[in-house]
Amino acid sequence: MIVDDEVHNHVVMQSMLQQHVPFVTEIYKAATVDEALKIINAFHPRIIFLDVQMHNETGFDLLQQISNFDFEVIFVTAHDKYAIRAFRFHAVDYLLKPLVAHELKEAVNKALIQLSSRLHDFKETVNRIYTQLYKNDGLAESLTITTVEGFKVTQLNSIIYCQASSNYTTIYLTDKQKITSSQTLGHFEELLGDKRFFRAHRSYLINLLHVSSYKKGEGGFIIMSNGDEVELSRNNKNSFMQVFKV
Repeated sequence: MIVDDEVHNHVVMQSMLQQHVPFVTEIYKAATVDEALKIINAFHPRIIFLDVQMHNETGFDLLQQISNFDFEVIFVTAHDKYAIRAFRFHAVDYLLKPLVAHELKEAVNKALIQLSSRLHDFKETVNRIYTQLYKNDGLAESLTITTVEGFKVTQLNSIIYCQASSNYTTIYLTDKQKITSSQTLGHFEELLGDKRFFRAHRSYLINLLHVSSYKKGEGGFIIMSNGDEVELSRNNKNSFMQVFKV
């Protein structure tokens, strides 16, 4: 089902689905939350392409009226950096307007995998995204971390630092556990760089709330709350000192 308040977007999306995702058997279209609810109750679509902002309504107005999520949602949005960041924080699939064929196919394939596994509580994820977008000044307090096995949700305050390991990232937590993510350190810097996290070195992204002390050197070493020493690059030393007004 396509939920969008602009008819033109219905036509474009339907055409692309028919051309690039030929195994789709039926396509429903709705322009309002009420129309979408009626279609969901009557026909139970398996994948919903949901516009984030629709005149005086949002896609979340629809999702908050549903208790049984027996479908997957692919959010569709314009270039809104806050919305995009919210989706990335919680590892939810989204498409940017204008649509791109290969991204559409990838999103549908991912939705089909999720439908077959149903490993996540989508209702909870929706609530976290809604809070981040509309109730909390764009800030998120939890992060969904993609792993080889699936994903894990952790509180930002529980992350001490992130360490690059080739194309993976090891995340060190306050409970002495580690999470190995299939995302690069650059991915986490993009998400967390303005949320009290600091790129101390090309291999390290640290949570400033967990800085315990500093040892002098060419760049020096930052002692984190768990006792680990994190190297500080010479190029980033001045910026680090300015954060602590030293």
